[in-house]
Amino acid sequence: MRSTVIAALCLFATATASAAPVAYTLDPNHTQVQFSWNHMQFSNPEAGFDDVTGTLMWDAENIAKSSVTVTIDVGSIHSHVAALNEKLKSAEFLDAAHYPKATFVSTRVQPTGVDDHLRIDGNLTVHGATHPVTLDAQIKHVGIYPMLEVPAAGFTASTVIKRAQFGVGEGIPYVSDDLQVRITTEALEAAGFAKAMAAMAQKK
Repeated sequence: MRSTVIAALCLFATATASAAPVAYTLDPNHTQVQFSWNHMQFSNPEAGFDDVTGTLMWDAENIAKSSVTVTIDVGSIHSHVAALNEKLKSAEFLDAAHYPKATFVSTRVQPTGVDDHLRIDGNLTVHGATHPVTLDAQIKHVGIYPMLEVPAAGFTASTVIKRAQFGVGEGIPYVSDDLQVRITTEALEAAGFAKAMAAMAQKK
């Protein structure tokens, strides 16, 4: 286990005191889920979601007992092309009207022993279908979030999913089945984050 992972354990252990695990909130203002695909071998367009929320439960004494749950508002999808946004939300693809939420619920979290990486196995639910997915995650930085003065950690993660498996296979093979998924997030200790947010709201 490398230095950053050790630093992360020390930070989270300090935050937990004698209790474990402890909840961390994924900061929705600094959490992005982006995905890209191949379009007829000519280009690799990208899209993402504006509304992503979640909770990280971290057990500093036993990483295997840690977990993460993420919820995505499918209707918040954006591709920087208005017509494509509507097409992706339509029944032809994600059908946001009938399946407004996508979720990821981890089933196992474990260090890989490579740099600061974690393997996160879990169940992804999209378009009413649930399938196992493995995320290659990396701890980017840990420390005290300066503006809010609460423990925080930053992560990135990536995976590849096949959209046809989730019943969203329109356009294959001209539009690739494979989606390259990239995630970046900042997790803030939940109790401290909520307290800081309440204090900021009172000042308005």
